[in-house]
Amino acid sequence: MNPNAKILIATDNATDGNLVRRLLSVEFDDATVSAYSERHLADFERCKPNVLVLAFDSLEKAERYYLGLYRNSTVVHALPHRTLILCKQDDLKDVFELCKTQHFDDYILFWPMVHDTPRLPMAVIQALRQMTEASTGVPLARELAAQARRIAELEQVLVDYAAQGEQHLEHANKSLLQTNREINAAFVDLSARVVSAGTVETRDPSVLQHEFERFREREIDQRFAALGAAVKPLDVWIDSFDDLLAPQLEAVQQLQSIAAKVLPLILVVDDDELQREVLSQLLSEVGAELMFAKGGRRHCAPRIDIRLTWC
Repeated sequence: MNPNAKILIATDNATDGNLVRRLLSVEFDDATVSAYSERHLADFERCKPNVLVLAFDSLEKAERYYLGLYRNSTVVHALPHRTLILCKQDDLKDVFELCKTQHFDDYILFWPMVHDTPRLPMAVIQALRQMTEASTGVPLARELAAQARRIAELEQVLVDYAAQGEQHLEHANKSLLQTNREINAAFVDLSARVVSAGTVETRDPSVLQHEFERFREREIDQRFAALGAAVKPLDVWIDSFDDLLAPQLEAVQQLQSIAAKVLPLILVVDDDELQREVLSQLLSEVGAELMFAKGGRRHCAPRIDIRLTWC
């Protein structure tokens, strides 16, 4: 644990903030409370915390605070830190989804103050450990796999963008053709009215009509043809999009396949068979390999990522 770790407790209630600071003071000396909205940004940039604890009385306020940091702070984007959110029982499901999608790093059931509250210092210690591991510069297999899964999402993004580009181009071509027809029709109508009305003096109206026709072909049709030719390379590029990216997308697919085989390993230690079955059901959808043990004597491979031990 880093003895110089900086902790910032962001809140809109000074009483709650001081309570959280007292809970953390057993393990940490440098914990600061930021309880005034007009100073939230300045407090964050001055403190530059390793761990940010969001102690707002509603999930909406916590999200608004953190979003405001990313919109307005000049340091938050480059500052390595972990974010812990304190929540109410009614918000547990939503907070779980936010942490699952990495909007926040961890959460503590803080209101009402029940058995989960004393876990707050441990959550901070765990956050600091994760930062220490990340700072070694040697990525773990599970971290590489997580990044590979994110890269794999790029394939669908590229496919979607190519499809959107093709739709936009098709719409542009149709609009170009329709505009050409409308302008030609309007010009033909104008020339016919000019000739029939005798607005322009001429001995032979057919000569004037012929000049109008030449003007339409030279000035209107040729310019629209030039526009169509200018758009054509884009059409060809979109058609060849799949061929251009095929090798890269194949590599992404292979990386995704490899990443799918690298699952974090969770060891659950409990001497109660019923508890092990319940935990097996609860953890069945977290995307991890599960291993169960009745006690500490069972041998287990050293690559365990998470250990769960019931007291």
